[in-house]
Amino acid sequence: MRPAGLKAFEERKEDKSAIYSYEQKNGIQLDDVYEQQFRANPHAWEFFQAQAAWY
Repeated sequence: MRPAGLKAFEERKEDKSAIYSYEQKNGIQLDDVYEQQFRANPHAWEFFQAQAAWY
């Protein structure tokens, strides 16, 4: 890294780090109510299941 990049990294805020879905180690679960609604449309559920985990 260049000095400017190192400085920016050193000044990062911990409470703003690892907050995005693609940064989460454990998968996120839908609430049961929403999953039931989703599964009620087989085409939508099949499409959703085919997506990458971070999508």
